Amino acid sequence: MIVVERTFVNDINIAICIFPSNMLKHRQLEELMTDYTTFYAHRLEEVSFNLDIVYASSIDQGLEQYADRYKHILFMAAGVRIYDSSILLDIVDEIKRTPNYLAAAHILEWKEKWYELHHQFVLVNTDNWKKIDKPKYGGWAPAVDDLVVIERSAENFHDDYTPLWIKDTGNRSPQLHCKQGWNFIDKALKAGLEIINWNQKIRSKRTYYYPETSSFAFYHSYKNRKIMPGVTNFNQLRLINEMVTGVGHQVWAINSEHMYVHNRGRQYEIVALPASGFKYLDVFQSNALTSNGEILIYDYNQISLDWIKHIYTSSSYDIKELVETFEHTSNLKWFGQDNPPIITDGVLAAGFLEGFKKTVEYYQGNFNHYLNQFRSTPVKFIRTDLVQDYFNLLNEIADSKCLLHISNIFSTDFLIGLYGLKGSQSRYDKFISFLHPNTRVIGHNPKGKFLND
Repeated sequence: MIVVERTFVNDINIAICIFPSNMLKHRQLEELMTDYTTFYAHRLEEVSFNLDIVYASSIDQGLEQYADRYKHILFMAAGVRIYDSSILLDIVDEIKRTPNYLAAAHILEWKEKWYELHHQFVLVNTDNWKKIDKPKYGGWAPAVDDLVVIERSAENFHDDYTPLWIKDTGNRSPQLHCKQGWNFIDKALKAGLEIINWNQKIRSKRTYYYPETSSFAFYHSYKNRKIMPGVTNFNQLRLINEMVTGVGHQVWAINSEHMYVHNRGRQYEIVALPASGFKYLDVFQSNALTSNGEILIYDYNQISLDWIKHIYTSSSYDIKELVETFEHTSNLKWFGQDNPPIITDGVLAAGFLEGFKKTVEYYQGNFNHYLNQFRSTPVKFIRTDLVQDYFNLLNEIADSKCLLHISNIFSTDFLIGLYGLKGSQSRYDKFISFLHPNTRVIGHNPKGKFLND
């Protein structure tokens, strides 16, 4: 089990504001990327309470509209993707560590063209913004102004234009500027406030697809899931390749969500779960199944079904042996992207072992006992697609009293990339409409909200 265990109550009054780059002139792509980033903004609700998501046409307009309502606003440009929801906790840590800040963003040095505060991911302290007379962010129009002379770190995050930090030398001089955010930098440093450059931990948990670059070609590549001439941005190419490749045949050997089946003390004739991790063992820890009940393990991926069936039919309790004797070991994954092989030269990967250890601990010393119960319980393995072709599963459930776990199937990165948030919501609503009243659904809706009613 690998889950984000820390959460926070939003006592610092932070909100998310989604806005389009003023350089993005393709309206359809703007709408698509706004929808895309909205999904990831909702995903941040996994670790927070009372987190508002609002919209604006620009950073300046967002500050004018929301500065009196929130003390901190995280501006996410349409086209931002969040890899890890715990990024919000890292941002909260940064706020508490550096209260005397005006903004946190990506700082770029352009030599004779001065500095830039890139718009893609900008945190603003609205109290400090108001204290220094609500400065404008600063646009692209070239001009020469009397600006602070900046001292910067010798080190860079990458290349030679991404300083770890900048600060005021106490001097001012006429300097050319032609990049966004220049006015925030100047007014903040002049007033003794800090401009924070995002640290590597935060940078690693998000990305940006630069929809203002090659917008026409990027839009058509995205819609057609085919790389069109003109798309050269690395991030855009990576996203399109993900969509072309699809979800593949990976098998999730560890759960990335909590394993409690949320039966709330009730028993069911059928408990249906996707073929991933070891959540099915909680059916026994939580006493969720009637004495003559059965478990349905379902998935679109036959190899995922084969993995759980391999565990079900085996007599082994040794995870290494189970991995080594599985026909499709190379398909086993445990969390996120770019997992290394689960086993190399007979040694299980450290990341997988860490997740498996937490899984075993969750079952409080009874892992093998519950595995025995699973192996002696009637189990059916059903290949189905919960998004497009699910009637064989629903026919199997029929009118039985059923606890149906949908996990995050309707809120995966791939599904949102393929159909968008609105398209995923319509498919989810259609699926829910076909369920019998005796079926209780547990899992995430397309916005990532966990349903456990």
